[in-house]
Amino acid sequence: NLTILCVDELGEIYGGARAADINRDIVLNISSGKYRKVFGGNNISGKINGTITVNVDETGCHPIVIGELYGGGNQARYEAPEGKESPVVNVISCTSIGTVFGGGYGEGALVVGSPYVHIDMVEGDWSNRIKPNTTDHPWDNKLGSIGTVFGGGNAANVEGGTNVNIGTKKDIKRTNGEELPVQGVNIKGNVYGGGNQADVTGKTHVQVGPTPTTN
Repeated sequence: NLTILCVDELGEIYGGARAADINRDIVLNISSGKYRKVFGGNNISGKINGTITVNVDETGCHPIVIGELYGGGNQARYEAPEGKESPVVNVISCTSIGTVFGGGYGEGALVVGSPYVHIDMVEGDWSNRIKPNTTDHPWDNKLGSIGTVFGGGNAANVEGGTNVNIGTKKDIKRTNGEELPVQGVNIKGNVYGGGNQADVTGKTHVQVGPTPTTN
């Protein structure tokens, strides 16, 4: 369980190991800082004998700015435990994220499993300190921005199905335990159920907005 609190800037961060095994679940909590890439899985190689969960929630002492966010690894294969949803990426609040991937990066980062990307956003702790840009959508002053979302990987295949859920929840529990109503989502680019130049062997599922209630 790796929790990133008051961090200003790092190049890359991994929930897993570098060419080594992890024998239990991985939980990576990002609450502060600027990163070029964030990976829930391993770097280069190694086996993870558990699930991967990445939570992004801006509750720290610096804004969260991420170039690329991955549920999987960097050139490292990941196989989820049978019957488990994994990797899981939860974006709750931030200042900006360039691209979100449910899978990994690079040909060696095959994910065997069911990646999930959940984006249900509230204001981060730094949102009210950002200088307003009146030419953009008013939500830019309240919710962090996300560029493009992929359910799969970046040049990394998924052997299984992918799931992307955007603004599907009514309320969200933050990493600090606070429960708040979901305010919306601010995605400036495209949303893909599959990957970026990467195959998905199973079904892709994308849901935007909550499921309508029936009387």
